[in-house]
Amino acid sequence: MLRRLIENSIASLAAILLLRLSSMALFIVIARKLGEEATGMFSLATTYSLIGTAIAFWGLDQWLITKGSHDPHVAGQYWFNLGWVRLLLSVVTIALFAVLMNVLQIYAPATTHLILLMTLTLIPDSLDDICQAYFIAIEQMAYITLTSFILAIFRVVGIVFILLAQNVTIVTVTWVFLIANLARSLIGAGLVYRKAAMRFTLDWKLCGASLRWAFPFVFINATVILEARLGTVFISLQATEREVGLYSAAMNIVTGLQMLPRAFRTSISPLMSRLYVQDKEAFARLYYRSTLYLLMIAFGIIPIIIIVAPDLMLLLYQAPFISATLSLQLLVISILFRLLNIPSSRLLVLAGRQSLLAWFMVAGLVGNTLVCLGWMPRMGFTAAAVGELVSMGIYYGLSMIVAQPYVPIMPLLTQLGRVFLALALGWGISAALTLTSLSAWLNAGLGFSLYAGGLWVMRAIPSEDVARVRQWLARRMAFLKRRI
Repeated sequence: MLRRLIENSIASLAAILLLRLSSMALFIVIARKLGEEATGMFSLATTYSLIGTAIAFWGLDQWLITKGSHDPHVAGQYWFNLGWVRLLLSVVTIALFAVLMNVLQIYAPATTHLILLMTLTLIPDSLDDICQAYFIAIEQMAYITLTSFILAIFRVVGIVFILLAQNVTIVTVTWVFLIANLARSLIGAGLVYRKAAMRFTLDWKLCGASLRWAFPFVFINATVILEARLGTVFISLQATEREVGLYSAAMNIVTGLQMLPRAFRTSISPLMSRLYVQDKEAFARLYYRSTLYLLMIAFGIIPIIIIVAPDLMLLLYQAPFISATLSLQLLVISILFRLLNIPSSRLLVLAGRQSLLAWFMVAGLVGNTLVCLGWMPRMGFTAAAVGELVSMGIYYGLSMIVAQPYVPIMPLLTQLGRVFLALALGWGISAALTLTSLSAWLNAGLGFSLYAGGLWVMRAIPSEDVARVRQWLARRMAFLKRRI
């Protein structure tokens, strides 16, 4: 179980790392070459495109993963039917956006045009997402890594073109983004077609049942996306595209870090689905281990970003973007709740309580909205970061409370206490050193080293897991030696 989880996590992390790095690189090039206003326009366009995925995606990927992981032989049939449903939903969503944007006219014509152009990415993105769900269901993460690598190559070519072009505009960048996504979706569909190697038939009953089952995910995904992007929308309505660009620069870094929860969620979903049905005791062990390691990861990364935030903003962007440092420091704390929420939210989905997740997200969204409305006039775009943190805290807290009757957290308290002690030791000393003239990067490195050492000394990592990892590494090294 642990070996499969590690292998899936590595493959998923590699895929998401390629996507995040290429996306971050594209965003940084836009910020440095085209300035804050163009950055804000691009961010606003991607925000509305993401909001559209709530309808276009419909949560059908969760249905495919759930059913396909139980019986990989039917995964191909689900992929074919749900793919057609996704394409239809994408076209409907694009038409809906076109009508709303032209009727409401809340943005300048150039911004509206860019938003509508970006919504075209819903078609390739919806197809690509259902292809990824197929590979997740059959636990073939290497295919996701392959298609991610192909997309990264297309984006790198686009970035080089943007850097070399003389009169590049944000519309040109959006076309590069669209073409790259289309190429990946077509290649992914071709790989699924070859892998499934079956005769596909259109099953209307299957499509109808899938839409009914996944309907709660429309609200869940909508609230998740709105929670993450609500700040961007509020800033665009109360300020200018420049402020949107500044806030989005901080959000871009945090979005890059979100590859960790996404990779872990991708790798653990089929395993949790199978164990929940077959072995409740093994499922509980997986739940406890996941929570423990996710907490360790969060405490290892978040303090680093908080310490080096000013230098990081200056390194990646230009001087005007340093004003978003506080937003970055607040936003990165929300990673803690995103990581810890993965096991509990997946548990509630498997227990058939996915509708509750939608209500939890609504509660978080309300908290985010109240913060933005009340504090944005005084704090500016920094209030959006506070709202994001409050929202994720509410969502995680409610999910954890409801998940307790299924898998109580009490058996894990001893291990969690050791992690918190390591946190206090390592990062407590690092916090004291911030008062000295020590470089922020050296300070962060020292704090992480002390924290990691504290985890080892206090034996926060279960001994049986250490032994399994050592055996896995030994087998890998032996395999490499034989090949050499």
